[in-house]
Amino acid sequence: MSEIKFTRREGDAPESRPAEPESAAPPPREPRPRRSLPGDRGHGEIPRRAVGPIDHLLLIAIAAVLTLMVWFTMGGLGMTWDEAYYFEPHRDAVRWVHDLINGTIDPLTGHDPYWEEISELPALPRLISGFSGALFEGSWIARRNLLAPLVAQRMLTGVLLGLNCWLIACLLLRPLGLGPAIVAMLAYGTMPRVFGHAHFAATETLMTTMTLLVTASFLWGLRSWRGAIVTGVLFGLALNTKFNLALLPIPLWIWAWARHRQRCADNMMAMTFIAPLTWIATWPWLWTNTAERIIDHLRHFLVHQQTAVWFHGQRWGYGEVNAPMIYPLEMIAVTTPLWTLLLVVIGLAVCWRRRDDDGRFTLFALLALIPLAVASMPGTPRYDGARLFFPVLAPMALLAGLGVAAIRDRFRSPRWRLGAVAAMGVLLTLPSLWGILRIHPCELSFFNLAVGGIRGASDRGYEMTWWCEAVNEPVIAHLNSLPEGSTIRPLALQGMVFEHLQAWGVLDPDLQFVSPPQGATDYHILQNRRGFFGTTEAFLWDHWMPENTRHFGWPRGSETPVVSMVAVAETGPAFEQARIAHIQSLEEGNP
Repeated sequence: MSEIKFTRREGDAPESRPAEPESAAPPPREPRPRRSLPGDRGHGEIPRRAVGPIDHLLLIAIAAVLTLMVWFTMGGLGMTWDEAYYFEPHRDAVRWVHDLINGTIDPLTGHDPYWEEISELPALPRLISGFSGALFEGSWIARRNLLAPLVAQRMLTGVLLGLNCWLIACLLLRPLGLGPAIVAMLAYGTMPRVFGHAHFAATETLMTTMTLLVTASFLWGLRSWRGAIVTGVLFGLALNTKFNLALLPIPLWIWAWARHRQRCADNMMAMTFIAPLTWIATWPWLWTNTAERIIDHLRHFLVHQQTAVWFHGQRWGYGEVNAPMIYPLEMIAVTTPLWTLLLVVIGLAVCWRRRDDDGRFTLFALLALIPLAVASMPGTPRYDGARLFFPVLAPMALLAGLGVAAIRDRFRSPRWRLGAVAAMGVLLTLPSLWGILRIHPCELSFFNLAVGGIRGASDRGYEMTWWCEAVNEPVIAHLNSLPEGSTIRPLALQGMVFEHLQAWGVLDPDLQFVSPPQGATDYHILQNRRGFFGTTEAFLWDHWMPENTRHFGWPRGSETPVVSMVAVAETGPAFEQARIAHIQSLEEGNP
């Protein structure tokens, strides 16, 4: 029997039907389509080929080139403040491993003599720099430099720079593609201050390595319990790099709780329980008197002195008011290349306006912004340029990669897209490389064009140098030319630097480096670290500079540098008398 259909015409009475309750909910709306991030499929996006071993080989080759650039530019960089402290502890850590393997010490109780000097320095940087020194000691690449024993300890830090660049590229490779990944790693590796820090046997570059490794393993741990265990172990090693990285869970946990609440428990548990055990297990100094030594270590970081800094033409810290809260943001803004800053801002804007599939770019933004917020809090020490928040530069490079992808995806044609990526790579890399070539070996004194470069920064009252690296080969040669037996007083410098140089036979052993109070000395050597200037330093720098004073700075090799980093002045009894008279004048109110 055929089916009969009844159609109600307009104006007919409606069919009688049971009345619906008034509280019935309206039908759900269709969800609005999300705005996709660069690299997502859609909106004309051209599908990318799968990531393969050729991609990683290319990234490794670029990372190797950056490492070689560091190795072959070791000259011109003197021993830094921290390296003077750490040089012997680095060697002691290797001696401990050697004696432990040979069975000449008790594995549980015989470790203290190897780890007690500079006990706040954790085990991982000791071992890496120590093994670097043992591996490269006597090598051609170390012996070609005047400070060969120190350069040997620095070599693996150059490898860490390459590793950091490769990790940055790996975090971007799948979501954004090969082009933005390469641009981001080059942008990071050629930042002048990043490149400069890669020359030193210190903790800054290693802190970045651990930040990137923990971030990558944390993303893995959201998918696998094995990744969570690795995250716990790596975070323990991060604590064994520098305790500042104890703040790393803040951005990771905030992001995971907001975006992956159902999958983040394994990571959180591993970082809470596995990491402390790893920290203790890999640091022999904590194997005895564990609780007491952990408390001492925490106290060292929580009760840190407000080291002085020169900022905006004024001295801050050391019992005076701490540097302004804007200091971290401003130092990042004036020491990062401008094109990189522009792409970072674009990346932040993309993160704010769009959602990506797993939220990793929001995580990268938090990894950059939260440490800067902590560094800006009242009571947080602020000095040494961007060194204390140095690890934020890596997530900034990741955001720059997102900015590259956002610009690339404005084009439809594959040829134009490739050209856009290549152009941005050139715009980011060439100015940074030119900056490195122009300023080397003063990379830690790099300032961008927003403040007029290094000369403009000096005029605006920023601190030009602070880590003693300016006491390099020309300074050493000048000191060796002074009369035999001369007495020299270092000011605003680390005195242990000169002890090491004399021990290596680099500096004339007949020179006598003295500390106050010693009365009149033949010469003073003064670093332009104005935050450390007292009345003696200020009088010497601003008022007492005889004609035969020798200045060293930028540009390198100039007899009259535009910006002086170190000065060696003849002083003697005449200077002492003038200094005392100046101090008396100040006390009487006559500047």
